[in-house]
Amino acid sequence: MMVAHDAKHKISKYFNISCHDITTLIPKYSKYGYVCIHYYNLLKLVNLDEEEMQNKLKEILNMDYISKIQFENSYCNIFVDTNSYFSYFSNNFNLEFIKNCCDIGNGDSILLEHTSSTPDSSPHLGRSRGTIIGDFLKNLYFFSNFNIKTHYFVNDLAKQVSMIVSGYDFSKKYNLKQLSELYQTIYKRCLIDKNLEKMVEIQIKKFQDGDVEYQKKFKTVVDNFIYEQKVIFDDFNVNIDEYVLESKLLYLKKDELFKILQNKNVPIVLADGCQSIPVFSDDKVIDYIILTRSDGGSLYILRDLCYFLAKNDYNQKNVIVVPKYQEEHMKNIKYVLNRIGISAPKILYYADSYNNGKKMSSKNGTGILLEDLIKKVRFTLLQLGYGFSNDFIKEISNRIIKKYILNFAPSKKMNYNFLDVEKLCYKEVKKILLIQQIKLRINDFAKNDADPIDFDILKKIDMFDDIINNTIATLKTDIMIKYEEELDELFFNCYINNNLTRSIFNGYILIDYIINDLLICNSEKRSDLIDESSNVYTYKIK
Repeated sequence: MMVAHDAKHKISKYFNISCHDITTLIPKYSKYGYVCIHYYNLLKLVNLDEEEMQNKLKEILNMDYISKIQFENSYCNIFVDTNSYFSYFSNNFNLEFIKNCCDIGNGDSILLEHTSSTPDSSPHLGRSRGTIIGDFLKNLYFFSNFNIKTHYFVNDLAKQVSMIVSGYDFSKKYNLKQLSELYQTIYKRCLIDKNLEKMVEIQIKKFQDGDVEYQKKFKTVVDNFIYEQKVIFDDFNVNIDEYVLESKLLYLKKDELFKILQNKNVPIVLADGCQSIPVFSDDKVIDYIILTRSDGGSLYILRDLCYFLAKNDYNQKNVIVVPKYQEEHMKNIKYVLNRIGISAPKILYYADSYNNGKKMSSKNGTGILLEDLIKKVRFTLLQLGYGFSNDFIKEISNRIIKKYILNFAPSKKMNYNFLDVEKLCYKEVKKILLIQQIKLRINDFAKNDADPIDFDILKKIDMFDDIINNTIATLKTDIMIKYEEELDELFFNCYINNNLTRSIFNGYILIDYIINDLLICNSEKRSDLIDESSNVYTYKIK
């Protein structure tokens, strides 16, 4: 918000303190002004009493567009003159201003892991939810001047992959649906054939122990899966910087991890033949974190700990997007990381997704496949008959699907309903057509900015940088989508009531452009500071 931005920078310059030490709020009610400054924490920083601080703020905030300043309960309530501020807004609200306000990253490096799906099937919406949330966060981080790099952690040692290996015809290539069907078939056979299930476990152990034949077989299946999935992701405008194989990390980091555990005096005991770390509370063992099977084969948590040890080499902030059901697993990860002195990651958990009351699942065939939904949405848009180009329909459809998924708060379960997706199709097209119409007529009804304006839409546009910064701080991706919905409604009302001006229109279009860019990343946003050593354990797309 411009008022908050100007006020913070003036106060920061006057007292020689950081803008981050100055807290601004958007009042819920207009009687408390356009923006508030909570100045109580400033008193100690600048060593002033309350009366002195109030006098200084009156002096510092002497700006042309500010009409009044009131002090109440340690808040400085700032009021603006509508016409003066609108003129100031019209001349200064642009992309450079927004980027300047959102430059909270300051070039800091972040490693974002947002997908860790087992390579066994075509991604359904439940799985894709984490990918879409993560890709959106990646674009937000990039916009906010973070040096962002994304990882897809490939579970190539998973039991599901071994099931596919046991039935895979190595003389041909499979598409993702065929891989899904093969996995479901072998999974059902394993439920009744214990010898087959045992063979699946033996294959994993052989792969892990260095059997060249099985390493080639697993790699062929994983290569097939990643290539086919990447085709979908590329079409869906999702770009992942690196695919990391858990088998490579296990090989590279396992011995180092056990040595660190030993040096940090973290006990490793045998529990039923499995290597385990006892969990203590008040000097009593309350649980065991099991690292290996009785035959020495690694479990998920051991491979994940090797991955976190490798991540620690980057010396970057670590952010992870994972499904809610992994919360207990991540709790164990954090326990071990804390014992060996590695900072725990910032974690965003997203809830389960459902289809007709059933949790989306690959093995049960209850997931709505992302590729199927993409085709369905694009067909719906084509049927509307507006003559959009194929490239434009692709962009609109991707935007609609991402909006649909992001509009569910990560903490809330997602109940899929295509009727809601269809409504978004009509709404998005209506918005596109209206904007095109306004562009043709803008000179007729918005010749100047002296006409009466709807101050609510000005305020909504003006708070866009707060929305971006709040989303970055909380990782609640639905904030942005709900903000856009509210802004669209104000914009349409403004247009209908003949209150639309050129500056309001330009501000709205600018925000619409930025949000679309955050949703549809047409060019890969890669880190400039990728650690060369990461290539040792990174999967390379051929």
